[in-house]
Amino acid sequence: MENRLRELRKKRRLTQVGLQMQTGIEQTLISKYERGERVPPTETLMVLAKFFGTTMDYIMCLTDNPQRPPPLGREPAPDKEKPGASKFSKST
Repeated sequence: MENRLRELRKKRRLTQVGLQMQTGIEQTLISKYERGERVPPTETLMVLAKFFGTTMDYIMCLTDNPQRPPPLGREPAPDKEKPGASKFSKST
């Protein structure tokens, strides 16, 4: 299974052992994940996504967007509106 783990690790200039030291994931498993011999379990993907500041979907090549979506319950900042216009003003 294709994944971006090696690319993300190398971008941070980490060895597999260095990534192990930062995340607690065994180097032998990291090697197998990078070679596609094993698929990381969800818990491991969560650790890796948090460490690299990306999503599990990006690591597993399910999306090309490395950005995390905004947290639930928070809407993105609204676009600037025309000066003087308010979407909350009462029409009389």
